[in-house]
Amino acid sequence: MKASEYQNQIAELLKQIFPAELVKKEWDSSVTFNDLSHNKMVYAPRIDVAIGPFNNRFNLDVGEMPSDLMKKHPFTRMMFERHYNDIDDFDKVWNSFSRCYLAIEVEFSGSAKHIFGSIINAVTNGSLAFIITNKENYSKVDRIIKYIWRQENQEVIELNTLKNLLVFEEGEFLEVLREYLKKV
Repeated sequence: MKASEYQNQIAELLKQIFPAELVKKEWDSSVTFNDLSHNKMVYAPRIDVAIGPFNNRFNLDVGEMPSDLMKKHPFTRMMFERHYNDIDDFDKVWNSFSRCYLAIEVEFSGSAKHIFGSIINAVTNGSLAFIITNKENYSKVDRIIKYIWRQENQEVIELNTLKNLLVFEEGEFLEVLREYLKKV
């Protein structure tokens, strides 16, 4: 399956979980800044699938995050319980300075540099970040993540960059979405 077809498929499933107006494909991360010229001044990635609520510049400046409301969403809880051991770590995992609730990047091809950029875009833009990959690219994604962890462990970078990242194979993510939809 092509990445664009998969992107459409998960967007439709996500619209069954979240209000359709909060599910955006090819979401321009700079639109939350309400400044049309901002796009030309700073790199502004497009996220393959983003789920709101979306935070704007005012929210980021004063620390009021609409996406923080999603901490209590049942989907968030299900994902956290499924992938993290300690519920007390929830606030350590959540990106409190995100631009959206979920940032999902679909990586079925691309160079290591492209995938590296997608990982960084997802973790910095989403309160929770998902990388969805196919079997062919899974080991490449895994190697890149290990590289970032190694940089953090050697204190080359001082951020807990990947704290909010979950990685799924394409079939696994569809299974998670369908499992959730059966429960609600």
